[in-house]
Formats: sequence, C-alpha cells, structure tokens
Amino acid sequence: MNDLYAKVCVYVLHNEAVYGLSNAMRYLILLAFVMQVAPANCQTDSTYPQHKTFGDSICSDSVEYWKTVGLDEVVIVGKKKIIDHKPDGIVYITKNDLYAKGMNGMEVLKRVPRISVNNEKIEVSGKSSIRYILDGRLLETSDEATMMKLRGLQADNIESIMLLTTPPTKYSTSDNVAFVSIKLKRDESLGASGYVFSNTLFREDMGQYLGGGLRQATKKIDYSVDANFNYNKGTNDIYRQYTFADFEKFSSRRNRFTDKSLNLNSIIKYRPSNNMETGAIFNFYTDRLRSNLEDVTLVEEVASQSSSHSPAKPDNATNVTAYYDWTIDTIGKKLSLTYNYFDRSSTYLSTITTTANTESSYMTNFGDNNYRINSFKLDGIIPIATFTLETGTSYTGIDNRSFVNIEESVNDGQSQSAVEKNTFNYTEDTGAAYVSFSGNINTQLYAKLGLRYEYTNVKGNQIENDVRNSSSYGHLFPTLNVSYEFSNGDFLSASYNMGISRPRFSDLNPFRYYTTTTDYVSGNAFLSASTTHNVEINFSHKGLYAVAYDSYVKDGIGYLTKFNSDMSQYTMPENCFNFNKAGIYVTYSTDVTSWWNCMVGGELFYAKSIANAENDLFRGANGWSGKLECNSSFMLNKKKSLSFNIEYQHLFPHEEDAIKYSTIALLNANLRYQLFSGRLQMQLSINDPFRQNIVKSTKVYNSYEEFVRNDAHSRNASFKLTYNFGGKKVKSIYKDNKDTESSRGF
Repeated sequence: MNDLYAKVCVYVLHNEAVYGLSNAMRYLILLAFVMQVAPANCQTDSTYPQHKTFGDSICSDSVEYWKTVGLDEVVIVGKKKIIDHKPDGIVYITKNDLYAKGMNGMEVLKRVPRISVNNEKIEVSGKSSIRYILDGRLLETSDEATMMKLRGLQADNIESIMLLTTPPTKYSTSDNVAFVSIKLKRDESLGASGYVFSNTLFREDMGQYLGGGLRQATKKIDYSVDANFNYNKGTNDIYRQYTFADFEKFSSRRNRFTDKSLNLNSIIKYRPSNNMETGAIFNFYTDRLRSNLEDVTLVEEVASQSSSHSPAKPDNATNVTAYYDWTIDTIGKKLSLTYNYFDRSSTYLSTITTTANTESSYMTNFGDNNYRINSFKLDGIIPIATFTLETGTSYTGIDNRSFVNIEESVNDGQSQSAVEKNTFNYTEDTGAAYVSFSGNINTQLYAKLGLRYEYTNVKGNQIENDVRNSSSYGHLFPTLNVSYEFSNGDFLSASYNMGISRPRFSDLNPFRYYTTTTDYVSGNAFLSASTTHNVEINFSHKGLYAVAYDSYVKDGIGYLTKFNSDMSQYTMPENCFNFNKAGIYVTYSTDVTSWWNCMVGGELFYAKSIANAENDLFRGANGWSGKLECNSSFMLNKKKSLSFNIEYQHLFPHEEDAIKYSTIALLNANLRYQLFSGRLQMQLSINDPFRQNIVKSTKVYNSYEEFVRNDAHSRNASFKLTYNFGGKKVKSIYKDNKDTESSRGF
C-alpha cells in the first residue's frame, strides 16, 4: 500500500443496506477503507482535503472501484437513537423507528414513552391535560378535530415528536399540562407534495374520515393547506344509580347521534431577507351535531320517560394569527411579534318531552354562545456568553356573550311558563411578563430557570336579573429544570413548575342545559382558578425510561350532582377539592429479534382528594393503583412493507379528582401494508373486540352514592387507505402561533 495516497473514506449507508449486512436494525455503519487511489471523478471536500466525500450516492464508476478495494475493518459505532432525553422532555425520533412505518399520527404517539390513547383521548402519565403543536403551530381545535388531524398524518412524514413535560415559560401558564410537539420532515430542496386519505369505520353504524393536504416551498414564499372531514354516527349508553339511606333512584338513557365536522387550516410565510420572516396562520372548524336521547328514570317505583331531540346547529370556530420574526444579528438575538384572534359561535336547540304517570311536560331550549379572544405577544432571545436569556410580555382579552331562552308547557300547552331567559356577559383581561435563563454549566450539566408573572381581571354580568361578579388575582409562576448527562449516555433530570387552571367558558356560563325536564347541568359564574405544583425526576438508560412525579392541585373544579325536594336533579361545577397524585412510571423498549419490537411498561401511583372545608356535600377518596401496558410490533416480510401491531393496556381500579373508577382493559391491533415505496398505504384495524372498554365510576357524597356506567360502543373495525404524492424532499412549513387560551372555548 502506498502511504502517500493512503486515505480513510467514511460512507454512511442507507437503512436498506444496513439491514442486508446485519440483523440489528437501524445501525449506523461506518466502513473505514484504506485506499491507494481514490476514484478520479469523485469530488473532494474542500473542508477536509485529505478525505473523499461520497454523500448519499456513489459516483458513476465507484461500484467497480469498490470491488477492487480490500475491506480492512467494519466498525459498528452505535445504534441510531429512537428516544432522546432532553431537559424539557422526551424526543421520539420517528424517522429512526422502523416499526412506525405506515402508522398515522395518533397511532405513532403510542410509541412515545408516557403517552397512551383511551377512547381516542390521548393521555400522558402523571399529567392532567395536553396541548398539541404541529410544525410549530399550536392546534386550536376541538379534541375531535385534533384527532382528525392526527389521523391524517403519516409517520413516514414525521421527523420527530417531542413530549414537553415542563411547559416553556413563554407560554401562558396552564395546569399540570404536557405539550406534544410534532415536527414534520424537512429538507432544503424546494417543491410541492401532498396526501389524501380515507378511513372507513365499521360498528353498529358506519363512519367515514376523509382528508388531504398540499404544501409547497419556494425561496421566498412557503404555504400549506390541509382539510379534514368527519362523518360519525354512533350510540352512547349511560346508566346512573343514586343510592340513599332508604331508597334508590335509577336512570337509563341511550343517545343516538350523527356528527359532521370539517376542519381547514393553512399557513403562508414570506422571507424578505435571510434574517426576517413574516406570515399568517388560518384555522377554521365547523361542526353539526344531531342527537336523539331516550331516558327512563325510576324513583321509588314512580317511572318517567323522556325523549330529547337536538337538530344539527352551527358550531363554528375561527383562529387567525399574524407574526413577524427578526433575527437581529449573527450571534442569535431574535425578536418576535405575534397577534392572535379567536372567534367561536355556537347555536343550540332542543325539544324535550317527559311523561310521568298521566302528566306530560314539554320544554324548548334555545340559545347561543359567542367567544372572542384577542392577544398580543412580544418575545425576545438574547445569548449571553454560554447562557441564553429569553424574555417577553403579552396581553390577552377575552369577551364571552351568551344567551338562553327556555320555555316549558304542561299537558299539551294548557299551562305555559318561561323557565329561564337571560344574557350573560363575561370579560377576562390578562397581562403577563416572563424571563428565563438557560445554558450548560459544564459539558454534562444543564440548567434552566424561568419566572412568569400573570395578572388577571375578571367581570361577569347576568343581564336580566342584574347579578354581577368580579375578581382579580396575580401569581408568580417559577420553573426550574436541571439535567445531567453521564459519560455513558444515561440521562438524569429534575424539574419543578407551578401552574394555573382557569375555568372553561362553558363552566362559567350559569345557564341551565336540560337533558330531561327534571335533569339539567349548568355552569358557575363564581368559579375561581385552580393552582398546581408539579415535580418530576426523569431517568433514561438505553431502552429504559423512568419518571417519578408528584402533582398537587388546590381548589380543583369538580362536578357535583344535587337534588331538589321533588327529586329533580342538577349538576354544576364547583371549587370543591384539593387533589394530590404521586407515582412512578417505567417503560422499556427492545428489539427482541430483527423482526420483533416489544415495548412494556407500568405505572404505580397513590392519589388522594380532600373535600374543601367549605364543601360538606361529598367525601374525598384515596388509594393506590396503577396500570400495565404492552405493545408488540412484527415485520412480516423481508421488504419491511408488511407489519402487524398489537397492544394491550390494563388500568386497575383507581381514583381521580374525587371519583373512583373500576378496571378498564384496552385491546387493539392493526395490519399495515405499503406499496410503491410507501406512497400507497393500507391498514386494517380492530379496536376493543371483546367490549372491555366500558367506564364505571363511583362518587361518594355524604348522604348518597352515585354510580355511573358509560358504554360508548367503542368496538369497531376500520380500513384506511392513504396516498402520498409529490417529492419526498419538501421543506415543511411551520410556525408557532403561541396561542394557549382559545382551547378554553371547547
């Protein structure tokens, strides 16, 4: 070998080639070659003139050339990371996970530690609520619309998913919340791409999910447009039993519904220069829900039958965001200005008939709700030596106007009366300022400290009876993250944050919403915000992830059922309890073989709720509980285009927010097949085949006990077809609208 021309070339192989060399999947193989002469027509990297660079493709004559070169050594440097631990949370690198291929956005979330899906509700162990960010855009839609959006996403187009268990200080403070941030794949090349999908749901009634999207990037202007439509028809059965000292009350009801919803969102951004960007985000959601409810109630051998019909009425929500970002200099100073506008208007109408003995009563409910939110935000980033300073201020103004008109008649209109007619106006103004410092103390130790102050002024007014309420409060919310990365790659972090949970608009609205003429729910204009304290310690070691958490809620909002002297009942929210939950969650993921990946996990926790001193209506609850979960994925052919996934989750009896829940078992499986290099994807799924997903809960009051059995008829099968078109190297379009208040309108 000629030492003068000896070179070391490193060629990073594609995944497909790696599978051919080794049964260990997702390995980064570095092939170190000692060469006498490099190919003449291979371009030399000017940065490292002593090396030859081959990138993702080999030059035209290199195949013959490599045949003449001896292979001195194959060095396996390490396995590609699928889970990465960060100070603020967990990063799941979707593109490195072979078993995520063919999954949609909701399904792939289940492969992130701590995240589970129950009745299409996404949950995070140790957290009480979730907010979603898609390519930097905070999704401001209903839970259903968000699920529709996630179903439309394909794992093959997702770069990574980050679970932020400690909220960034720049966001409006919330309760014990986690942020799920999904980043689509990005590339510096320009072009257009899109997708269309159809998902047909088979159960007692057939449902349909349709969607599609288009995005394009140019040197100056980028845009994206997405649309999703949902047609859902189903049945929900609820059985309620109230046990008193000397009698019982029973209620059995069936609600058959048809729901049609449409969600549209788009973004456009313009870069006038390399250090400036401006753009706008638009999101529109509309829903039409029609329901027919039948109820039979028995009180001390006196039976009543009720029927309630609610025709489809418009429920529309619009969100518009405008922003301007300016990178001031080359060291990273940045200034951002954001404006958000949110508007939601909904109209409802229901007609109710109740018959008891020989008397019939009729009721008509009509009303509308309108919410408007305007917010302005100014954020800045200033690098200082090895640390980064983030600071900003914001203002949010909320205006809620609602109207209701309820009329009742008895025995075919012989006696008519107005039960309620009123208008409720509610305003909420919040000013905030924050500052945070973050950086590496040394090569292994990282710390972040944040402080946020919020001051809120609230006013409410019921026009007809001139009932007014007002309050104001200010809080300082600290956040602390400390993390340490060991030399072997293990990661340890600890965090603390304080949060606040403001009441939802529907909970503040004091109007009555009747389901029968003797049963209604209402809001409470005098609700106050709940505060939370959250502590976490996280540890990761290769495929093992563990977290110990503790969360405390003061003045939590619970929904209490009360009875009148005639045994008619009503349910309303109150600040009625303090709640504490502490636990440990552990999960482990491993490739059992080259074609079988298994994820197992479990959670053990203790929960305790205590009724407030002012509340003598119900009792608190406490106890130990936990859950077990297992997710297995199998590759069924050599091309890795046919896969099977099965998962099981077992939730033991547990207590949450002063309610005791019985055991729930969740089982589902799917078979996925990809054609045309993954552009065409087919999936056959089955969920809850043995009808185990039925929620049973008990709440103990001082003078009676409430038992509820809720069967959402979740057993179903589905067939999904997805087609991706356009180039695969398209730059995704993303922007954070930084809006965290509009979710309270859903």
